[in-house]
Amino acid sequence: MKNHHEKLFDKILGKNHNYHSWHFNLAGVLCLGYAWEALEHYLETGLAGNGVEYWFQGVELWTNRLIADPLMLVVGYVIAKKYPRFIIPARILSLLWLLIHIFVFPHSMYLQQFI
Repeated sequence: MKNHHEKLFDKILGKNHNYHSWHFNLAGVLCLGYAWEALEHYLETGLAGNGVEYWFQGVELWTNRLIADPLMLVVGYVIAKKYPRFIIPARILSLLWLLIHIFVFPHSMYLQQFI
C-alpha cells in the first residue's frame, strides 16, 4: 500500500519515476526532529514562560541536540519500519514516560539529580 506522498509523486511525476521513499521519509523524519529541537531550544530559554523554563532546567548540550537526539529519532524510525508491531507499545511507553515526567517529577532533570 502506498503512502500519501508516494501517490502524490506518482500523480505528479508519472508511474515510471526513479523515486525512493526511504530517502524521502528519512529526510522528513530529520526535518521534524530538527524542528522539534529548535522549538525545544526556545522553550528552554523561557519563550513560553518561567514555568516551562524551570521544567527544562537549563539549555541542552549542543552535541545532544544536534547529534544524539536526531540519531535516536532515525534509529526509532528504522526499528518502526522493520518491526511495525513495536509501534503501539512504543507509543504507550512514550506517553507514560511523558505523563510521569510532566505531572509527577518536579522538572525534567530530576532523575539526573537523583542519580
